[in-house]
Amino acid sequence: MNLALRGCVVLSYDYHGYGERKTGDDPNHPTGSNTHDIRSFSFSRRTATAIEVLDAVRAVDVLTARPEVDPQQIGFTGESGGSNSTYWVAAVDPRVKLAVPVSSVTTFDYWIRTDCNWDWHQRPPGIRCIADIGTLLALHAPRPLLIISSRRGTDDQEFPLEEAEKSYQWARHVYGLLGAEKAVTHYESTTAHGYQEDKREQLYRAVERWLHPPFPKGEKELPAKVERVEDLRCGLPEKDLTIRDVYAQWLSGLPRRSEPSDPASLRAFLRQRLGWPQPLAAVKAQNVGQAGKGPWSAEFWVLEPEPGIRLPAMRIGPKGADGPITLVPGRDKEAVARALEAGRQVLAIDLRGTGEIAPPEGNVRNWAWFAGRPWPGQWAFDLVQAARFCREKFSTSSVAVDAQNDYGWPALLAGAAAPDVIASGNVRVPRASLREDLLAHGDHALADVPGLLERLDIPQLCQLWPGGQVSVSK
Repeated sequence: MNLALRGCVVLSYDYHGYGERKTGDDPNHPTGSNTHDIRSFSFSRRTATAIEVLDAVRAVDVLTARPEVDPQQIGFTGESGGSNSTYWVAAVDPRVKLAVPVSSVTTFDYWIRTDCNWDWHQRPPGIRCIADIGTLLALHAPRPLLIISSRRGTDDQEFPLEEAEKSYQWARHVYGLLGAEKAVTHYESTTAHGYQEDKREQLYRAVERWLHPPFPKGEKELPAKVERVEDLRCGLPEKDLTIRDVYAQWLSGLPRRSEPSDPASLRAFLRQRLGWPQPLAAVKAQNVGQAGKGPWSAEFWVLEPEPGIRLPAMRIGPKGADGPITLVPGRDKEAVARALEAGRQVLAIDLRGTGEIAPPEGNVRNWAWFAGRPWPGQWAFDLVQAARFCREKFSTSSVAVDAQNDYGWPALLAGAAAPDVIASGNVRVPRASLREDLLAHGDHALADVPGLLERLDIPQLCQLWPGGQVSVSK
């Protein structure tokens, strides 16, 4: 309203999954239907971030198409999630002249390090391999940018001032290279999370400085009548698509199958989706101890599947015997017993983030999305590297896996991606089809390998691992 009093043409739209777009059977539930927490897009390569950014681009389309709007004088601002939209659209759409993100600038590194962001639509897979938030801000240079943060110490869970300052300093560096240091500012407000009056007055000042509205009023907020939400409803069409509907459309044609099937191409696609480095690093290993009891011997190892990652493992078998080896993730006693009774040796291993090296409780595994290395892909990588270690160190030509436990899913991925390394196995997975699971449980679906369903569902994965026996948990 205050921007309109200054002569601006203002478009205010409902943010992704909020306002009138928060629909469904229980729209007012904190995580209710069609909010931005739905994960059912997750196995497609499409991202909810794209919807959020497209919303912003289309809003600019609407404004610039109007005859009373100067397309050279477009500003964009939002708070919290709307602030995320602001720095995204400012990075990708050069029509935005002035960007004012409010109470959301931080760093992806902080979100990853502290596991303190819970909105799936703000996690485009692999983004951290390309950029942090400071890079997105810098992409707006040399156009005017005002970053408004909450008062120090009041917004530390997701958006601490110190992290916002890191992103600002990186953007400022780039602005400096372009000779535009005066066009970028970071303001610490006097209030907590929100778009309170002190923050709005900073906005008015920036708009008058950079966009030159026809009726300048200074930075002070002018009196205005606050209208009721009920009177401002636009009313969506009866058959308007919900966010869940959109995600279901993304999934409807997946997986796309290639005929005739090309296993080598599918395995290359799978390894890429799992985020595996190429080529695979040599496996380093250190023997840290041994023990024996009766006819059995045990060797204790620390394996390094890639630089910096060290996994505890234990080789168990009859004393002095060589032969085929079964990998057992999770120290599953029943699986160890099955392998020994079948006359096989065992390599029991803690995959990264499990057993002896488990992190504190939380959603840490989700942050692998930011690096494009999903957690199940890392577990599958650990299994394949452990199998390579067994082949090289113990000269065995037969390595299998027994994962009828919580690690059956990464074991299936490992077998399908590298059947030449893990020739056979017996694994249990929690679902028979990713696609059907997503459609049935979209709000709470497992979200772990972005883009996998583009070409591979569980039946296709099973076909890529002819030596594997796969069952589904009941």
